[in-house]
Amino acid sequence: MVLAVSRAPYRDRMERRVHNREHLERRALYRAHMERRVHNWEHLERRAHKWERLGSPR
Repeated sequence: MVLAVSRAPYRDRMERRVHNREHLERRALYRAHMERRVHNWEHLERRAHKWERLGSPR
């Protein structure tokens, strides 16, 4: 059991590193998601302007 006690801090450190990486991945995914939403919105706005210029049949 002495070995388990001596390894505990190392295991905690590794778990914290894994957890930190998961957190960063989640943040990256969220940022990509928000950027896609913004990009999509800009695309829709451009289409709206185009229809305003052409005189929308809709």
